[in-house]
Amino acid sequence: LEIFCVQPIRIYAGVEVCQIYYHTIEGDFDRYRSEKYQHNRGIQPSLLYRDLLARPK
Repeated sequence: LEIFCVQPIRIYAGVEVCQIYYHTIEGDFDRYRSEKYQHNRGIQPSLLYRDLLARPK
């Protein structure tokens, strides 16, 4: 998940914002190629429905 702020934000002391987890990739992998959320400059609603429409039935 990548979040890009188009407006200033205020972060308050003691308020948890997120958790970040890093791990080592082992074995073969595919590079991320989705254009779903790339190159946005404004408010972006969820595009989860695109994943649901792409599922085979």
